[in-house]
Amino acid sequence: MTKQCPRCEKHVEALANFCKHCGADIASFIRKIEKKCKTCKAFIDPLAKFCNFCGDDLEKLAHMGN
Repeated sequence: MTKQCPRCEKHVEALANFCKHCGADIASFIRKIEKKCKTCKAFIDPLAKFCNFCGDDLEKLAHMGN
């Protein structure tokens, strides 16, 4: 399983703390912008558009909350 680097957007190993392509500190970046699904309250990828636990549309939910 992989995740995407927030700086260079290349794929890195899921457990990586630093990007092997650009050196970005992925772990710190993820911790700074942790996000929870408003429906199921699960922690989700901050860049995700849909919750990978319950499938809700996170962008739709964000607009409804404003």
